[in-house]
Amino acid sequence: MSTLPDIHFPPELPITAHAAAITSALRHHPVVIVCGDTGSGKTTQLPKIALAAGRGRRGLIGCTQPRRLAALAMAQRVAEEFGQEPGGLVGYQHRFDKKLSRDSVIKFMTDGILLAETRRDRFFRAYDTLIIDEAHERSLNIDFLLGILKRVLERRRDLKLIISSATLDVQRFSDFFDGAPILSVPGRLYPIETRWRPADEEDDPDLPRQIAHACDELAAEGPGDILVFLPGERDIREAAETLSGRRLPNTEIIPLLASLPAGEQQRAFRLSSNRRIILSTNVAETSVTLPGIRYVIDSGLVRLSRYNARTQVQRLQIEPVSQASANQRQGRCGRLAPGICIRLYGEDDFRKRDSFTPPEIVRSSLAGVILTMLDLALGDIESFPFIDPPSSAMVRDGYRELDLLGALESQPPSVPPPPFTTPRTTQNVGPQDRAAPVLSALGRRLARLPLDPALARILFAAHHEKVLADALIVVAALECDDPRRRPIEKQAEADKLHARFLSPLSDFAAILRLWRWYHEQTAGASQSRARRLCKDNFLSYPRLRDWIDLRTQLERLCAELQLDVASASGGDNGLHRALLTGLLGNLGKRDPENGDYRGARGIRFAIFPGSGLAKLKELRPTVSSRAPSPAAGRRPAVLSRDWILAGELIETSRLFARTAACIDPSWIEPIAKRLCKSSYHSASWDATRGFVRVKERVTLFGLVLVEGRTRDYSRIEPAEARAIFIREGLVAGAFPTPAPPCLTANLARIRTLLDAEEKTRQHGALFDPEAAFIFYDRRLPQNLCSAADLRRWLRENATASDALTLTEADLPPVRDLSQAYPDAVTLSGNRLALTYRHAQGETDDGITCTLPAALLPLAAAWRSEWLVPGLLDEKLRWMVHVLPTRYRRLLQPVEETLSMCRSRLAPGQRELAEAFSDALYATRGIRVPTDCWNEESVPDHLRMRFAIQDEAGRELGSGRNISLLVKLFAPRSEGAGAAVQTPDARWQKDGLTQWDFGALPAQLDVGKAGWPIIHYPALVEAGDTVSLRLFAAPAEAAAAHDKGVCRLFALALGKEWKRMIQPPSLPRDVAAYLKQLDMCAERLGHELGRAALRETFTEGRPAIRDETVFHERLAAERGRLHGVHLARSRLVVAILHAARDVEHDLLTAALPPDTQEDLAEELAWLIFPGFAESIPATQLQHLPRYLEACRVRIQRAQGNPHGDVRKLNELKPLWQRYTSHVALAEPPRHDPALLADYRWQIEELRVSLFAQELRTPAPVSAKRLDALWAQVLRP
Repeated sequence: MSTLPDIHFPPELPITAHAAAITSALRHHPVVIVCGDTGSGKTTQLPKIALAAGRGRRGLIGCTQPRRLAALAMAQRVAEEFGQEPGGLVGYQHRFDKKLSRDSVIKFMTDGILLAETRRDRFFRAYDTLIIDEAHERSLNIDFLLGILKRVLERRRDLKLIISSATLDVQRFSDFFDGAPILSVPGRLYPIETRWRPADEEDDPDLPRQIAHACDELAAEGPGDILVFLPGERDIREAAETLSGRRLPNTEIIPLLASLPAGEQQRAFRLSSNRRIILSTNVAETSVTLPGIRYVIDSGLVRLSRYNARTQVQRLQIEPVSQASANQRQGRCGRLAPGICIRLYGEDDFRKRDSFTPPEIVRSSLAGVILTMLDLALGDIESFPFIDPPSSAMVRDGYRELDLLGALESQPPSVPPPPFTTPRTTQNVGPQDRAAPVLSALGRRLARLPLDPALARILFAAHHEKVLADALIVVAALECDDPRRRPIEKQAEADKLHARFLSPLSDFAAILRLWRWYHEQTAGASQSRARRLCKDNFLSYPRLRDWIDLRTQLERLCAELQLDVASASGGDNGLHRALLTGLLGNLGKRDPENGDYRGARGIRFAIFPGSGLAKLKELRPTVSSRAPSPAAGRRPAVLSRDWILAGELIETSRLFARTAACIDPSWIEPIAKRLCKSSYHSASWDATRGFVRVKERVTLFGLVLVEGRTRDYSRIEPAEARAIFIREGLVAGAFPTPAPPCLTANLARIRTLLDAEEKTRQHGALFDPEAAFIFYDRRLPQNLCSAADLRRWLRENATASDALTLTEADLPPVRDLSQAYPDAVTLSGNRLALTYRHAQGETDDGITCTLPAALLPLAAAWRSEWLVPGLLDEKLRWMVHVLPTRYRRLLQPVEETLSMCRSRLAPGQRELAEAFSDALYATRGIRVPTDCWNEESVPDHLRMRFAIQDEAGRELGSGRNISLLVKLFAPRSEGAGAAVQTPDARWQKDGLTQWDFGALPAQLDVGKAGWPIIHYPALVEAGDTVSLRLFAAPAEAAAAHDKGVCRLFALALGKEWKRMIQPPSLPRDVAAYLKQLDMCAERLGHELGRAALRETFTEGRPAIRDETVFHERLAAERGRLHGVHLARSRLVVAILHAARDVEHDLLTAALPPDTQEDLAEELAWLIFPGFAESIPATQLQHLPRYLEACRVRIQRAQGNPHGDVRKLNELKPLWQRYTSHVALAEPPRHDPALLADYRWQIEELRVSLFAQELRTPAPVSAKRLDALWAQVLRP
């Protein structure tokens, strides 16, 4: 501009009186610091003073403001003072708008615009004067600009700098600029009264109520508007609700926030006939002047942004304001008349507060600053001239964030590597040796975009994903204020209209919906119609324009960087992958326990309540029916909320994820590959595929991405993988088939040695795995780690096979163990495998016999407690070791005792405990009771283990208790009893009706288990026929054989047998009594017939085991059968008659309870269903005498009850030990014949005690019975 308009300074402004001093200082000093109080006019007049001082001739007079609102308002104000509109002499520029012309001399702008200009104009050559206004706010841009200007001033002597603020730590700024002069301008203020109104409840003050009471107090002071400073939007909303509810007369309640549209903000700048209560954040604290303000209510709180370098989270928490900010707020009310400021806190509290608000440089992320500094080659941030240098932790975090984005080529100096760097990266490198950080090619391109580095990184990733068209929309939205409005009085209505844009999966998708909806609705529409549309849908038209403008600017910049701004083929997944690239630190994994999310570096956060993910129901994940590509694997058609990505993490009442989206966790690792940390565990040899596999755990910033993925260990730790391959694949023999011949031969030799060690329980005695490892290690190449490698090497090297073959010089010979430790046991033609394992504490320690379930009865008949010959001595030693001391000391020396016993043992023919007890008695004369040994307490390796399989070879179960295994898994069979199942047809016959199967040997050797296994053939009664079976126990075989032979005699008798088993003719009273015994005449007839057969043909005679003896005895004794049957029938009828009389007398007699109980028990043991058959004839003939003795006892006990009880007490212990013994499921070793004799001797003792006159066949007494019992239980 060739001529300048007249410059007038309003005389009412205090700064006018200081204009000359400021002009003089400006001419003589490069830097001038103006400390002007509120209302002094510094913001509007300083550019005019500079212009009047001759500045603006060689460049612009630039004036920065921290906010767009202030830049616009000040440009408008100064232009009006010149009588012009903005864009002429006075212009302005901010991110979304620019009004400048060639005639412009004064330029108002945001400090961010001036900082961005350094990229193309490093020395600010477009300006000859710069005014940094509101410097006390110490924003990141302001501190950065001041540092740059300090360096620029050294190069440009013509540049003038004015630093201005209402409240300023002026001395610090003066010192920073080498003693720059300080000019103080008093404010145009009337007296202000300060009133302190601290809350009654300091821990939990009711702020809206405090404000309401303060408004009431100020309303009584007279007219004037009230400005209330509050920390945030929620507090403004709550205060508005409280004040509206009080229905204050002639009062308007006006919110003022930076997020409000310009139209609503202007309400605070327009005077009204009513009292206005303006509820504002700190946006009204500086730069702007609100008309009509007479009173201020200061909550003393501010929502201040602080960056946590450890968690990399921006905290937006409410804190007490500094003293400087409190004074700024107070200064808003003394410009029109005397004012009153009510502070809702105490004076002591005020004095304890910080003098100034901490500068943003010490509470913000430095990634963008560092990126700009590296791009502009401004040097190391730690040496950059900041007024308040940031902490080293903040610097480290800024470098880490840039490194995370891939913007750096090397590690920053003196900064430890980030946690994702592997140890190999920094091995043997000291801090002084690391290269200075240099921007990568990507970093230089990121610096070209005026965005946060993370957002810039998203755009480059979007270009790669072919979604840049959509990414530009989303990134512009993240950089701008949210255009969705929620007026305090219409929040529900606004939320309802905004719900159409929400998405249950992605708030970024919601942003795109809003964008597309707006453009569809306004296509071809006028500006006024677009404004009405926004108003009706609670949208901010100016913010939408800002969004559109920023998107256009970013599109232009991306096009200059040769990015495909029209690409949109990548779809939603591509967009979210691009977002993930720039926002990796904002990942979250849902915690199933409490529903919140675990984030990077241990943080926890929740989804912001306004997010679509919080408001809308989660969709149920399903697997797409479309066949996925092999590379992609199966992907869910709908993503779950288990993993989310946040546009930003903000900490208010708690840490929230704002603008969140669900993501597929499989995207993370490919994108963050160099940042992921892999750990490996559970390395093992895969015998099927022939390589060493390892489990991989992949984490990113502490979040587990992959758990348990299988990897080839040779690609990670080849030396360890090779060692495992040799030990497991070659030495241990777990090599996949087919193995090379040399290896097969080696494994066979090794297996022989290992089997011998397992059998003899001497690990390492025959085979040294370490020696075999060394053998292979010396012969195999170092890069050979798998079965495929070995096969390839053998193919390529003709002599390699011979070199790898173990010889006798490498392995010791093995003695023959087949007799002492057989590999199988043969039972009745069935070969059952025996396996040996020496592994104390394991379930399969010792010998395992594997057999099908069908052969369990056969195995149960095998006396497996004898084990095999090689382990018998160890078991015998254990049996001696566990004996009580009184026996063990008599058996010393043990080895001599065992040597003497071996020749007397017949393995497998008797129970081991019985045989060893007899052998000890025979050799040492010491009778050791068999109950000293309990098979259950024997060590596992000295007890046979059985593994039961089904027909398909699958294991059904295993254990060492064969009886239990039989109950659980053995197939049920009819009529077999204790017989042994065998596939040998000679000893497994059914349906026999005559003796046509040859002679039966008394015993058979049915197989081998290191020694003979003896079983006993016998005939078994099977209904109307006879079967042939084998038994393991001779007593059981004899009992079954007796019945089987009798059945053959019955079949040979034909009709004569049928006549014998006809029901006998019984007296009426006997028949009635028989019914009481749950018997009938038909059953009694069969019992009498069978008893007569046994008494006639077999009782007391040698067992019949061939056809000749059978027929001879049939012919010799047949004539006697009828008489025996008749005599037994009459005897049984007489016994039943006598028993009925005893029971009648017992019921009618008055007897002592013990006597009556004993008699009833005796009668039950004498007369029971089957007694006619089961009681031998020699004892049956005595039953009438026993019953008569009962009648005599009943008569005598009525006259002498005490005498009967006394005798009963003598008898009772003798009887109880018998009943207790026979009641045991597995009674101790005893003599069955003597036990039966003892039982009948008890009956004789009863006769002797209670009816002596009936006499006994032989002398009997308690002492004799004690002696007999000792013989019964002989060890």
